Amino acid sequence: LAEECRQNIEAIAIPHEQSLIDNVVTVSIGVSTMTPAVGSLASELISTADRALYLAKDGGRNRSMDSVSLENHA
Repeated sequence: LAEECRQNIEAIAIPHEQSLIDNVVTVSIGVSTMTPAVGSLASELISTADRALYLAKDGGRNRSMDSVSLENHA
């Protein structure tokens, strides 16, 4: 779903003339999931999604990254 959203945003080609990255609006998306358990914290989910987002940006921006891919880059 995240990759589909990213592709759709790229496809509509909204001009972004002052960007240093691209001449159209792009997005990087970090995604994470978790199965709730006793004692699990929402902050853990948010932190994992945030790490995935920054891995996507570090990988060249305009991409999506999920927490499974994040584990493979550890």
